[in-house]
Amino acid sequence: MAKITQTMISQLLAAVGGSSNVSKCGNCMTRLRLTLANNGVADQAVIKQIPGVMGVVESDEQFQIILGPGKAKKDAVLRTQVKGAIIPGILGIGEPLIYGVTLPRVKPFVTACIGGAAGGFFIGLVSYLGLPVGLNTVFGPSGIVAIPLMTSHSGIFAGMAVFLVGLLISYVVGFLATYFFGSKDVDLS
Repeated sequence: MAKITQTMISQLLAAVGGSSNVSKCGNCMTRLRLTLANNGVADQAVIKQIPGVMGVVESDEQFQIILGPGKAKKDAVLRTQVKGAIIPGILGIGEPLIYGVTLPRVKPFVTACIGGAAGGFFIGLVSYLGLPVGLNTVFGPSGIVAIPLMTSHSGIFAGMAVFLVGLLISYVVGFLATYFFGSKDVDLS
């Protein structure tokens, strides 16, 4: 699927008879769906010659410009990658999310690291303020699986609570940072 540019939009708008001929505009994953005041004004031959346009369909009252299945396919691949990596990630096995989803796209990796740093900062701050938290073992898991293994001088429940809050901070800050900064201008294919 070709990237939709301002030039492409201008060419399409001119070929359908200008903005005054467009009553409604909508889209799906593959098509631009227009309701035109006068379908006879639209020049299908010109529209089909615009780079990125795969075809034109007149259906009922809609004039549909086919832009291709590319977006749907890219979204499906990314969705499949995330579905396969999210459960292991929550359980503390981060490699599928790191190497399969975030690292190849760079910005989401950086924003996820910011989330992890925020959670780590919280746990470090609580420790600095007098409630050190740690694992009951030298080698142990991460993520939600590590919650019952946390301990502190004030008991296991205090350690679990601090770790759980730090984990939630990591997830929320990572999500928000990625949503606002890590998904713009990123190739999600």
